[in-house]
Amino acid sequence: MNDPAAAARNIPQGLPIYDSQGNQLGTVSSLGVLNNYLVMSKRALFRNDVSLPLRTIRSWDAQGVYLNLTRQEVYDLTMGG
Repeated sequence: MNDPAAAARNIPQGLPIYDSQGNQLGTVSSLGVLNNYLVMSKRALFRNDVSLPLRTIRSWDAQGVYLNLTRQEVYDLTMGG
C-alpha cells in the first residue's frame, strides 16, 4: 500500500475490529474512516464510538480489521486510561 489512509477508506461498515490478541472490540461504524482515524462502534468496553488512529491497524481483510494493540492499550489510548 502506498497510501495506507487511502486504502483504509475502503474498509466497510460493520466489519469486526479485533485487538492483537484476537478479541473482538467492536465494528467499523457507519462513519468509517475520518481524517486519519477509524471510527469503531462500541462493545461492552466502550460507552461511545471511539476513534482509532490508522497507525493502530496491523491489517484488514474481508473477515475483519486487526489492530496492533491489546484491548487494554486501546482503552488507554482512547479513554485516557
